[in-house]
Amino acid sequence: MTKKIVCVLLALLWIALTATACSKDDGGGRNLYYPIDAEPLGLDPQIVSDKPSRIAVINCLEGLVRINEEGKPVPGVAKSWDISDDGLVYSFTLRGDARWHLTKTMAKILGEDYETNFDDRITAADFVFALRRALLPATNAPGAPALFAIENAEKVHQGKLPPEKLGITAANDLTLIIKLQRANPEFLLTLADAVGMPCSESFFNATKGKYGLDVEYVLCNGPFFLSKWSHDSSLILRKNEEYNGPLAVYPQSVTLTINPDSASRLNKLEQGTYAAAELDAKTAVSAGSMGLTLIERRNATQSILFNCSDDTLRRTGVRLALCGAVEPGALGFDIAGGEMTGCLVPSCCMVSDAAFRSIKPQCDGIEPDTNEAKRLLEEELNKQGEKQFVFTLLCAAEHENAMRRLLQLWQQAFGIRLIVTIECLDSVELANRVARGDYQIAMVPVEAAESSAVGFLSRFSSMSASNPAFYSSENYDAIMQKLNTVETTRDLADGCLKAEEHLLQNGVVYPLFTGSRYLAFTENAEGIFLYPAGENTLLSSAKYFD
Repeated sequence: MTKKIVCVLLALLWIALTATACSKDDGGGRNLYYPIDAEPLGLDPQIVSDKPSRIAVINCLEGLVRINEEGKPVPGVAKSWDISDDGLVYSFTLRGDARWHLTKTMAKILGEDYETNFDDRITAADFVFALRRALLPATNAPGAPALFAIENAEKVHQGKLPPEKLGITAANDLTLIIKLQRANPEFLLTLADAVGMPCSESFFNATKGKYGLDVEYVLCNGPFFLSKWSHDSSLILRKNEEYNGPLAVYPQSVTLTINPDSASRLNKLEQGTYAAAELDAKTAVSAGSMGLTLIERRNATQSILFNCSDDTLRRTGVRLALCGAVEPGALGFDIAGGEMTGCLVPSCCMVSDAAFRSIKPQCDGIEPDTNEAKRLLEEELNKQGEKQFVFTLLCAAEHENAMRRLLQLWQQAFGIRLIVTIECLDSVELANRVARGDYQIAMVPVEAAESSAVGFLSRFSSMSASNPAFYSSENYDAIMQKLNTVETTRDLADGCLKAEEHLLQNGVVYPLFTGSRYLAFTENAEGIFLYPAGENTLLSSAKYFD
């Protein structure tokens, strides 16, 4: 017996969701404008990591499965799949009508006779090549660790085995078999991400190292195809008339306009230029007063972040002393619709297809204790033979007053043994300083770049290229490594909570309050939705109505 995934019912659920989102009649067929934060770094799905690239990829490509508005997997190129009782063997049956979209720009890559010589069918071999490539050490795919549940995946990634030993087989053109070395409750969700998108081996080789870097080097099979890429300005996605997948595609085109400024986005929403746009919490207040529809995503935790690579702050006792003297309720934050919290993982994050915070609503961090904080700081000063510690704290201008109250708490606790200077920055420079490690202490939003709680927590691992605290701990790495071996959602949630509490109890980060991003719709648009953390935006169901 196998656990049969009843894909007809899942497809009906998908249709019901999109029908609800686009319940008003007509309105399809128009051209939409949607802002993105920056120039995409590239549209090679196996290596994308930045949000603008992910948005383009998720709309131009389709994997074996897709994620619906509830964060659950539904059919994509695979029309159905079976999972063995032990959760170790996945058998996917592909749609026979899935095709690569070919454009005239392909002639530059594939030759003038590309229409007759290039096989445009999406086959199981395209997924075999994509997943093998994602795990090759030379690819350096950010999403590779999420594939480690596949048989021999970690050894292939380490270069200890050739990619042919990976547990992925094309039984025939329309049947893909994936064998796992351990059951993984999030495996289908991983296959729906960019790293699991198909890749044509012949097209990839023909690009000669330029795959995903411009229009002629991008091959699409999703609801849209990349029609034009005006670097530093915009990308135009046009409706893929050859798309036969489960999604209804309404817009004739979508222009992804590079515009990171929330105030400018709000202005263009009011003018009707943008169909929708993501806004920060402050701008969303103005959008709400204009009557624009808002969808909230709690995807960040405003926190005090410590640079653990700093000569002094690498010492756990110093960080614990600073955290132990914090009284969040005394700081007087204007939290703009957020909530005070002692937990780090945002409520948008998922374990498997369940909200992590619904399973683990509480966590144990550091309780304020001024006497213990004084003792710890004195101990650390004595160890280093110092009379005082001197730090700079970075923050956004709107949080300056709260941070000055924090300084008062520290001065009351530590006196002249601790000297802290505040430096106020705009949000872009603040984020840049933290990203490159040019800080000691910073009050910043720690954002979820993806909806997975494991993915959020893995950023603090020693080998992470986007570790905001520059933290390195063998114990933490071991906790995260163990998450790759759990087989149930409950065990996954337990492991994530253990990792979260490690960060809190070692003073790596001190959570203060929740932060949100908002998706705002102009008054006559609907049908766009975000993934739980907002890392992907699905645009195929977007519609205007009169």
